[in-house]
Amino acid sequence: MTATWLIFRRSMRQTLRTKVGVLFGLLQPMSYLMFFGPLVTESWPDSRWGCARRSAAS
Repeated sequence: MTATWLIFRRSMRQTLRTKVGVLFGLLQPMSYLMFFGPLVTESWPDSRWGCARRSAAS
């Protein structure tokens, strides 16, 4: 086994032992998308999400 794989496995075991770490790791990206996602779609008018919203509204 390579040293990288050993370090990765040890780090993952430590992270998965704590329920708070797993919960935070899952919820943090979701909260960023929820809070800042609308800002990105508003700032890029020709983005895919902006066009889909406009075409559904018209």
